[in-house]
Amino acid sequence: MPTERELKFSLMDDTFPDRDSLRLALSAAGYDLSAARENQQRDRYYDDAVFSLKTAGYALRRRSVNNNIIVTLKSKGNVQGALHERNELEVPALTHAWPQEIYDAIKTITNPQSLRGHIDISTRRVTYLLYQQNQELAELAFDAVTASYPKSDQSIHFNELELEAKHDATAEQLTAIADVLDGVIALTANPVTKLERAEVLLSLGASFQQ
Repeated sequence: MPTERELKFSLMDDTFPDRDSLRLALSAAGYDLSAARENQQRDRYYDDAVFSLKTAGYALRRRSVNNNIIVTLKSKGNVQGALHERNELEVPALTHAWPQEIYDAIKTITNPQSLRGHIDISTRRVTYLLYQQNQELAELAFDAVTASYPKSDQSIHFNELELEAKHDATAEQLTAIADVLDGVIALTANPVTKLERAEVLLSLGASFQQ
């Protein structure tokens, strides 16, 4: 599987900074910023009844964005503060069946036919590309996240920032960018994934309702 490298941060702000504020700070540090792109992502995460994938350190999602379906299998990988490095297998889905590469990877852990959706995550994502000396360096994404159990009225909300390496950008390069961004919007290192955060917050919500 290819390796994904990114920094993840929690955001306390309800709104995201505008492009002018970001561009001004980043330009002063020697970075160029693309125009913003916004889309809506809808993810459903799958596992079996005893959470075999989670126990084995994997997360499986089916993502719908811009009328395309992409299936992704991610490993837990290594996490150090805000830095997440993990392997991921990402395959477009042309039918409702699991793509063959995904199916072959899953069947070593559990029966793919036993998988069921267990959490839905909808994300309004605003993304920018960052360049340094005309070289694409990273993707900056501001995420407004809503998570719920399938067929449930209960939901939770949180905002995050992700800074994903492009073209083998190093952790040090990503950290340097994050230091600049922290002067525009307060960043708190996030050592968990969206799915992990959603699971915790939804379980807390359920316990409060009991």
